[in-house]
Amino acid sequence: MLISSLGQSQVLANEGTPDHEQAEESLTRAPLPDLAPGIDEEEGYFVDEIPELAPGFKRVVISGWNLVPWNRLFIDKYRSVGDGGMGVYESSGWRYYSVIFPFSLPIGSRIKNIWWTGVDNLSCSADCQLGISLVRNHWKGESAQALVRDSSGPTWASPVPFNRYKAVDHWVTTHYSYQIQVDIWSFTYVNLMNIIQVTIDYDEPFQYINAIPFIVKR
Repeated sequence: MLISSLGQSQVLANEGTPDHEQAEESLTRAPLPDLAPGIDEEEGYFVDEIPELAPGFKRVVISGWNLVPWNRLFIDKYRSVGDGGMGVYESSGWRYYSVIFPFSLPIGSRIKNIWWTGVDNLSCSADCQLGISLVRNHWKGESAQALVRDSSGPTWASPVPFNRYKAVDHWVTTHYSYQIQVDIWSFTYVNLMNIIQVTIDYDEPFQYINAIPFIVKR
């Protein structure tokens, strides 16, 4: 894996990119779910590229075009961006949008890596970021727990797409559904942020039956 300390020549509050101060009114996005038991808040990294799939792993790749608006009443606010990206039309005023993609892996799979690619060309306060969460929901609808929480950060500002990586170590268990949640929030120029792609690596469940030798007696 190629990890860059500056992340693709990271741009911090570039000249020519919009720069806005903290909004006077305390406006925040919806709270993120608490971390699931046993999940540590791993640090995310800007990376130069997504590595080739390691032997023994499986990979699922999801385009921003496939993400589903959380609130169907505002489906007309979303727009395709480039080839595969998803953003919103709004350009001024406080905005907070979430999109969710439900995905499923076989019970017993182990999620190991996640990369996500997007564009965040807006430097501003901590209340103005592009974020992603990997969330599981209990079948009774009583709880939501985060396996991954990450964001582009308040100081990233570049029209060049970024890649971010986070390590994961989670066994997919029964009684839960799994979703990718992308949050786009800003008090202005929210149209300068979009999600392009989410990539997840995982181990398949061990096939015990294939490891048992069969003895055939005549």
